[in-house]
Amino acid sequence: MDELPAIEHRVFIAAPPDVVYRTLTTAAGWDGWFTQGTVLHAQPGGRFDLRWRGSGPYGVDAEDHATVREVVPDERFAFQWNAGSAGGPTLVTIELAAEADGTRLTLTDGGHTPDQAGLNLFAECSVGWGEALTLLKFYLEHGLTYRSASQAARP
Repeated sequence: MDELPAIEHRVFIAAPPDVVYRTLTTAAGWDGWFTQGTVLHAQPGGRFDLRWRGSGPYGVDAEDHATVREVVPDERFAFQWNAGSAGGPTLVTIELAAEADGTRLTLTDGGHTPDQAGLNLFAECSVGWGEALTLLKFYLEHGLTYRSASQAARP
């Protein structure tokens, strides 16, 4: 076995495909719901640097780097990255399809290696993508982010 099966997540978002697409193909879009200081040039070969500063409940600082591979307006966005720097590069493809009252988003993350580093990354990304898509859904449907929720919970 050269590769593990691709990770696949699907989610329905009550927002039109062009809104979901814009959120996923601009730095401001990513920073709105998930990152802080992302750089994104949405064209094949473009730079995509995801940055987190004081993120989440544990205040994590992190950075991942990717290269944009495919851009099809309102339909598909793909990038190759080395998430967490272990396990080698994987290809993440996000496909959007219009449905009544919203968008069906399908994310696949393929190319994980069957060695220990690849297995660790596979497990981390399997959970991470599920969490990320839940955050995206709540942001686009309700305007909520983990930052707004944690600020609202403060006395």
